[in-house]
Amino acid sequence: MESLIAAVREQDEAARFLVWPGDFDLDRGDHVEEVHLASGATSRSACPSS
Repeated sequence: MESLIAAVREQDEAARFLVWPGDFDLDRGDHVEEVHLASGATSRSACPSS
């Protein structure tokens, strides 16, 4: 399964759609806030640094 981020990178129209109002930025790989999973499991970044 292809990641959602990879799919959006391939589709310019989808990326433009997400820029506003969601302030989506493909150049940022860091999380704005810490991720807490409901299960309590440890999370890993969905978009590791390249």
